[in-house]
Amino acid sequence: MTLENKNHIGIVISNEKVANETYKLEFLSGDIKNINPGQFVSILCPNLTLRRPFSVANFNCQKKEITVYYRKKGQGTEYLTTLKKDDEIIFSGPFGNGFNIENDKNSLLVGAGIGVAPLFFLKKKIEKSIFIAGFKSEDEVFNKYDYIKIGGSIVDDVERIIWENNIQKVYSCGPKIVLEKVYEICKKLKISNEIAFEKVMACGIGVCKGCTINIKDGKIIRNVTVCKDGPVFKGESIIW
Repeated sequence: MTLENKNHIGIVISNEKVANETYKLEFLSGDIKNINPGQFVSILCPNLTLRRPFSVANFNCQKKEITVYYRKKGQGTEYLTTLKKDDEIIFSGPFGNGFNIENDKNSLLVGAGIGVAPLFFLKKKIEKSIFIAGFKSEDEVFNKYDYIKIGGSIVDDVERIIWENNIQKVYSCGPKIVLEKVYEICKKLKISNEIAFEKVMACGIGVCKGCTINIKDGKIIRNVTVCKDGPVFKGESIIW
């Protein structure tokens, strides 16, 4: 059994509500030595067969602390809201492939809703970046950003911000409709684009095939899993 697939015991440090139905959970990471922005961990919830996957929003390798954000919307996340300091959780990971960070480029991070979570971690790793985010309403906003759009679509501002800041690469995470529109802008402007794809993931290791998408590999079309082959992909590789 690999370190990723084995069970880890996490000790809760804090669990606080940070916005409407949105929570920030911090816990000790046990024997995990490294996590890359874009990867995720899966937390075991009592009485549920499948673990719940969450993007890593921060990993402090010195303190061995993991941060995730989650929205309360089902039995699993309802359980997470009950966790208190010093409670134990069982989790596995980190899973998936992270972002390919290019610090020599001016970068734009585009997030929407809870999809902003992995971009917090990425922001700390990129030297020259602007972080913009969109939310449906004011009460859904959490954390800090360089630019926020409330209502409407954050995509409406992406092209302008790219031009104004000489952006050379775009990283994004959020609903598929946002990711596709960001990709279309990057394609038009001939800018490199990586996306962290959001999809319901069951096993987390590519076995159940419940999170498959089609990508282009040269002239070949391949069926891949978001959890194992992603969740980060080049925008141009996705068959939208």
